[in-house]
Amino acid sequence: SRFDFIMRSGRAAIYPVYQGTYERRGPPPSGDSDRRDWYVEMAKDLFRAIDYLETRTDVDSKRLGYYSLSMGAFFAPIPLALDSRIKTAVIASGGLRFNWPPEIQPANFAPEVRVPVLLISGKNDFQAPPDVQARLLELLGTPKEHKKWIALDGGHVPNDYRGLVREALDWYDQYLGPVK
Repeated sequence: SRFDFIMRSGRAAIYPVYQGTYERRGPPPSGDSDRRDWYVEMAKDLFRAIDYLETRTDVDSKRLGYYSLSMGAFFAPIPLALDSRIKTAVIASGGLRFNWPPEIQPANFAPEVRVPVLLISGKNDFQAPPDVQARLLELLGTPKEHKKWIALDGGHVPNDYRGLVREALDWYDQYLGPVK
């Protein structure tokens, strides 16, 4: 998987299977109302997963980091703005898209994000060009010294997977503390 490095580093990971993905796939959103409902369901899926983590004695639920790649990276400003239990985020291969209705427009949530955010992207990302990535970082309400953008060789998903892993784990160590 593209996130197994988190577990191999000694950290726990949850992987919500969001409504509309994998075995929960249904018809694609047919309009703004369907897209809004889908994003609300995805946010609930993540929040429920965090609720579950809080019941576990083997997980430090006070040190939760968010990691997402592509779809989850475009979605990231919404849960990061709405759930204060998430303490930091690594967003890979994301940015902003502006064709969504205002109530689920990630750009409208970005100013409410306050946690440290690392954005990792491919230098030649065709889905989120550099100007769209820069705009996401600019809009985030996170203090400037706690947001960082790393552009690695590659397209939508960086080719330098080792670089992505190194940067992500260093970010988690910095903001969540080292693994014990």
